[in-house]
Amino acid sequence: WDRGLNGALSQAARAGRPAALIARRIEPGDAAALRRALDRITFRAAQAEATVIVADATTPMVTALFRWAQEGRAEALALAPLSAVLRSQ
Repeated sequence: WDRGLNGALSQAARAGRPAALIARRIEPGDAAALRRALDRITFRAAQAEATVIVADATTPMVTALFRWAQEGRAEALALAPLSAVLRSQ
């Protein structure tokens, strides 16, 4: 998680292991709240090489994610699993 000095991330880098900070956990909520959270993550992702979020793969979450992407809000992003971020290191 992106808090404090992120000691685990530093240790992984020293050991030559891939690691990523989890920027935020998106909690289940109504569709509008999910879209706002995804918009905030988009802003943060524009400032970093990779931004990792965690969300439960519930039907409302997946539906909101697909709708958000279809609205064109994900044009500047590549939605990918965590394993893709870790492999890119």
